[in-house]
Amino acid sequence: MRIVVKFGGTSVGDAERIRLAAGAVAKKAKKGDEMIVVVSAMAGVTDNLLNTAKSATGESIDDTFLSDIVAMGEATSARIMAATLRSMGIEAQYFDPNREDFPIITDNTPWGAKILPKQSIEAGEKFLEPLIERGVVPVVCGFLGRSLEGKVTTLGRGGSDVTAYALGNFLNADWVIIVTDAEGVLSGDPRKVEGAEILKEISVKEMGVLADRGAKVIHPNALRFKTPKMRSKVIHFRHGDLDVEGTEIVGYFEKRATLHKEKLSMITIVGDEIMTTPGLLDRLISPLAEKNIAIYGVSVGTKYIGIYVQTESASLSYNMLHPIVVEHPLLKSITVKDNIGLISTESQNFIDTPGVISKLTTPLGEAGINILEMATIKTDILIYVDWDRAGDAYEIVSKVMEEIP
Repeated sequence: MRIVVKFGGTSVGDAERIRLAAGAVAKKAKKGDEMIVVVSAMAGVTDNLLNTAKSATGESIDDTFLSDIVAMGEATSARIMAATLRSMGIEAQYFDPNREDFPIITDNTPWGAKILPKQSIEAGEKFLEPLIERGVVPVVCGFLGRSLEGKVTTLGRGGSDVTAYALGNFLNADWVIIVTDAEGVLSGDPRKVEGAEILKEISVKEMGVLADRGAKVIHPNALRFKTPKMRSKVIHFRHGDLDVEGTEIVGYFEKRATLHKEKLSMITIVGDEIMTTPGLLDRLISPLAEKNIAIYGVSVGTKYIGIYVQTESASLSYNMLHPIVVEHPLLKSITVKDNIGLISTESQNFIDTPGVISKLTTPLGEAGINILEMATIKTDILIYVDWDRAGDAYEIVSKVMEEIP
């Protein structure tokens, strides 16, 4: 089995933790598993290097120089980890971006560089594969890259996760294991809520949304490298054992457009203080849920709430909600628009692709297709159009999706 394991900064925070991490790797290697290790800088080192460099230079330092300085944190961790593995009888070799054999090749952006898959795959095949096949454990600096010009680059904060999943992708790993200071992915932040529970599993899409919205378990850009065959999990470093369960991250990101077969209707309620009235949305949604009426989207404006339901449920929904509108002091009227089609699109790259909305809407406008409404939820974009043009809209959107990276 081929395993990429990434140790975060707290996991290699001192000599004891480094030895614990190395021991976990050594145990798997001695059983015959092919191991690739990715390490972050020791906890606090990156911030210390950044702050010291900026303070010493009075903030007068270019990004290229700064990247080179910050890289010393991961470079040190990689050397110590490789040395520790060797002390345990495991042949290991460290890789840092100052050497020509570094396997993560990027563009020339010093800070927040993008990985170049083709060149990185070639580097991995040339420099890592022969070692892995001989039982040598490569120890790779996380967070860092080497540009086509041979300069040190960084992948941005949390980039060690990106390194791990990218290597897992490029080297066809069976597992990517993220070792951190959490037992797994939790139902909530234990610092903010009581009773947070460890999830047994979570999908890549769910994890991606959580990560992009502030959860610090895995970097949002990392999971786009997860493949269908790759398994992955998050575990705590304290166990010193890569076989513990933790939280498994299942599935992979798909890029697709879907034309929903259901004909929809939009129920619109108008009134005052819509956005600032607590509990108003729940008052309208709860009766529909009690009747098992599926909701295909909700939009909220300053003067209206729009609720999308299947047309076959529209009449019942209308009659259930009308008394609520009549009784509520802030609501004024309710209406229904029928014959609506829905095209949903999803891609992890929506999150950081500038102009993606324009890429989707411009060709629809050129084709004379009116967009009734759009909803964007990070990795999803929902497009509501007239039912009669939904098929045409789907064909156009599908072609655009092929062009989006």
